[in-house]
Amino acid sequence: MATYYDIFGQKVQYLSSDPANLTEGQVWYNSTSNTAKVQGYVATGSWASGTSLSPGLNAAGGAGTTTAFVIFGGIAPPYTTSSKLYDGTTWTSTGSLGTARGGFDNGVGTQTAAQATGGVTPGTFYGNNEQFNGSTWSEQNDLNTARGSMAQSGQGSQTSAIVAGGTAPPAPAPPGSTTVETWDGTSWAAGTALPTINKSFAGAGVSNSFLTFGGSPFPSVGNTTNLWNGSTWTAQPTLNTARQGLSGSGSSTLALAFAGEASPYRDETESFNGSTWTSEASLSTARQQAAEGNSATAALCAGGENGTTAVEEWTGAGPQTQTITTS
Repeated sequence: MATYYDIFGQKVQYLSSDPANLTEGQVWYNSTSNTAKVQGYVATGSWASGTSLSPGLNAAGGAGTTTAFVIFGGIAPPYTTSSKLYDGTTWTSTGSLGTARGGFDNGVGTQTAAQATGGVTPGTFYGNNEQFNGSTWSEQNDLNTARGSMAQSGQGSQTSAIVAGGTAPPAPAPPGSTTVETWDGTSWAAGTALPTINKSFAGAGVSNSFLTFGGSPFPSVGNTTNLWNGSTWTAQPTLNTARQGLSGSGSSTLALAFAGEASPYRDETESFNGSTWTSEASLSTARQQAAEGNSATAALCAGGENGTTAVEEWTGAGPQTQTITTS
């Protein structure tokens, strides 16, 4: 039988950090974490329980991955300015938002370079745009149209982002919006309007390649999918499960849609490969208005309506670094 040395031409490496450019089957020992690891392959995606929130949050924003995530704002209750960092194991409080609000629907960026745009509290809509540097939030130029419950470019950045639709005045029953704005790092500019009014929907991608899916008015737009190429919107194949208040992660060609509401709350997960939506493993806790990360292969679903504390971590199909255990 061939040994590890026969296959890779070297002994198991003793390293202080995980190596780059990994090969399937490669084994090494990480001296910093005191763990043996292997680069494996996961055939199907799945959800696993993460460390619960305390307290639970509803309608909060989020950015990052399962091991480097920031959650901000939302309803604790009441509406909060709090922000917390997640490293895959522990939640740690960090700098607070300048303005308490929720209903972000998506966050933009990464754990150390996030953006919180818009939001709502009862009867009030916000145009506030704040950026996070890993420890503190700072105010930037506001949206031209104050609103919340809109789709945002989760994989966008602090210098290039897009927001679409959402709820906007008049209160208390805003009908929704078709308004689109793009961010260049300094100011917001009008983009081509959405094909139809939409709010409480999800988005995935970047400012010039952006996917929106699901939403409200429900059920008329609950399974719609539209693609933005930087100038125009094009209808795409519809979701298998129509819903509003759902979460989304990833890019326009590798997106993940999960959770939501269609009386009752939904636990379904679907992945989009640029042309087709495919059903995936379901969440353990059905919910809507959960905070999400921006990766389709390492997504996070945190909190949700009714203030649930549940956190679930998604591992997508494909190459994956795994820790070797004796169990």
